[in-house]
Amino acid sequence: MSLLCRLEASLTAGMRAYGRHRARIHRATSLPDLLRRVGRRFTPLARRMDVILTLDVDPALAIDLRGPFGAFGAVLERLIAHAMQVTTAKRVSLSVDVVGDDARSQLVHFTVTVFGDATPVDASAFGEAIALLEALGGAFYNESDERHRRHLIAELAFSLPPRGVDVDVTALRTTLGGDASLQKLVDALEDALVRDIRSLDALLAEGGVAELQTWLHRVAGVLGMAEATDLARVGLTLEADLDHGRSEWIDNAIRRFGHDAGRVLDTLRAHVGSHGI
Repeated sequence: MSLLCRLEASLTAGMRAYGRHRARIHRATSLPDLLRRVGRRFTPLARRMDVILTLDVDPALAIDLRGPFGAFGAVLERLIAHAMQVTTAKRVSLSVDVVGDDARSQLVHFTVTVFGDATPVDASAFGEAIALLEALGGAFYNESDERHRRHLIAELAFSLPPRGVDVDVTALRTTLGGDASLQKLVDALEDALVRDIRSLDALLAEGGVAELQTWLHRVAGVLGMAEATDLARVGLTLEADLDHGRSEWIDNAIRRFGHDAGRVLDTLRAHVGSHGI
């Protein structure tokens, strides 16, 4: 049995010693499922212990992340349980924050904050949890601040699933009337994408809205012509969302949209014998 499997088995066995409900967190299959299970496990316990327990989730967090949610759930549970035992102010919070984001993954901090006198936390109380976290590729930070709060931070990267391009090239070629028309469509898609994909970060850095909306509208239109209708709708939705202003979440979503649009272009190019960007 690998070290990772041994650590997870040991921590899970320890959880079962506290009752069948506690063991269920390690069965989480997604991040939303994990957070729901954490709530079901700890809300009644907090009530019995007279502890205020709060949860704050970064809106930039993708809901379809992939990762070792079951094993990580065992880590998170041990940190929360320890925090509830040692807080002198009868208050604990869990904050889930995206601290790194690209087209393929998100780096997430799960911060368990212990309110009170910031007495140093005995890390040996959850040493197995830290070892499991590190075996999963994560990192642990134990910090305090000027407001007498202790922060137990579990850092872990989760992957984003590849977005389907869903382009029926055969049907599209038939609809357009042959390879020559398909080539014209690919050329139009290139005109809409190549210039701006290469400079998208700079465009986002400028802080404007109208320029991004123009780009999104143009790219969504060409994607619609290419029968990539689902992705085209994403672009139009982002264009409309920009009416409410810029945010870190929407900027990251635009980056992912640009990445996915590039994949549509690569798929079409492969069928007309062109080269990638």
